[in-house]
Amino acid sequence: KIIALLREYHVKNLQIIKDIHIENYGKDEWIRYAPDFNVKYLLPIEKIKKESSSKEIINYVLEFEEKIKEFYSSISEIIITRNQKELFNSLAIFKKRQIFEIKKYYGKL
Repeated sequence: KIIALLREYHVKNLQIIKDIHIENYGKDEWIRYAPDFNVKYLLPIEKIKKESSSKEIINYVLEFEEKIKEFYSSISEIIITRNQKELFNSLAIFKKRQIFEIKKYYGKL
């Protein structure tokens, strides 16, 4: 039940992120300064198995959300354009709220 609730919550949040049009925030020079990352580093899918417990899956999701939050925060620190800085600060805050929600559900397991 918890995983289903988290999925529903994340599907709604994904729509918020999809609706962000980054081109509205100015030139994308920030990409040149963004740290490199590997998707496998962010979410090691091969570690999630059919037999994984709900807690194990949620732990992987929490790790993923923390890494994304750190990514957004690191970009925000190097950007000098106010609009872009505000965008990445708000994305980091958005991730922080997601982490809070996941931990709230995690406590119910």
